[in-house]
Amino acid sequence: MKTKSVAGAVAGALLIATALSPVRAADMTNERALNPQREPQNWILHHGNYDGHRFSQLKEINTETVKNLKPVFTVALSGFQSGGRYPRGNLEATPLVEDGIMYVPDGWGSVYAIDLTAGKKAVIRWKMDPGTDRAWAGDVACCGVNNRGVALWKDKVISIALDGRMFAINKATGEVVWERKIAEPALGETITVAPLIVRDLAIVGAAGGEFGIRGYIEATDLNTGKAAWRTYTIPGTGEPATRPGRTARSAGSMAAARCGRPPLTMPTLTRSTRASATRAPTTTPNTDPATASGQRACSRFHRTTARSSGDSSTHRRTPTTTTRFPSIR
Repeated sequence: MKTKSVAGAVAGALLIATALSPVRAADMTNERALNPQREPQNWILHHGNYDGHRFSQLKEINTETVKNLKPVFTVALSGFQSGGRYPRGNLEATPLVEDGIMYVPDGWGSVYAIDLTAGKKAVIRWKMDPGTDRAWAGDVACCGVNNRGVALWKDKVISIALDGRMFAINKATGEVVWERKIAEPALGETITVAPLIVRDLAIVGAAGGEFGIRGYIEATDLNTGKAAWRTYTIPGTGEPATRPGRTARSAGSMAAARCGRPPLTMPTLTRSTRASATRAPTTTPNTDPATASGQRACSRFHRTTARSSGDSSTHRRTPTTTTRFPSIR
């Protein structure tokens, strides 16, 4: 009995010490990423694993017990603010959970670290706001204000913002370690995809094909915060997969021509995802009043090209800020 009593006291002391100590998650390593099944209590990859199964191995919730689910607590996030022609941002991200901390972004790219360990209450530890110019970036986004999620790498959270930037954020404090610009909204490019981490690379692709951008996938070296490589989905002259004798103007140049502006300076392409891109360009302004969507596209084109030409008054970005919140302990 005495032995059990001592053991119980030691166990109790350890539990108290754990409860009083701040949670410190282990670094996200390639070994952990390759073997997420070893820690089913966590959700450390966007799709659950590299195979994209998206199935949890936990068994407590099943077809019999799902009827008993009920809300335990809620957490109010921001990100619902309007931007451009959109009345609000969206929440479409897959949250990551690591050792009781949830990492999730809102549509505008603000990242939240939410402490779930209290069980009956959740507290936001920190929030990183990238300071996206909502009116500008939202006006360029074709299909809503979206952000699909973040990624974990070593002791950092890797995130993106709609205006084309990538961030490395200190997982414990929410401070931005570095940021880099990848996509260019002035050309109709945005980023909404959750970064895919492969060893020390973060891979993302540019959104905006609805506006005829030249699509690409780019890898960022997370050790340096610099570009590692880029591959285009529409190869240019001399690039791999070029078809001799078959070229097309970029849809961005076509949009410029239709809107009565000089064509954008873009590489000659070998093919286009739009049939309209194969037509010969013209400098005649768009005069079809029946095409409301075309008029809106021209309006967006004029605004974005004006902003990219150096008119800083039309493109302001609030500095990136990190807000830390008191610990629940």
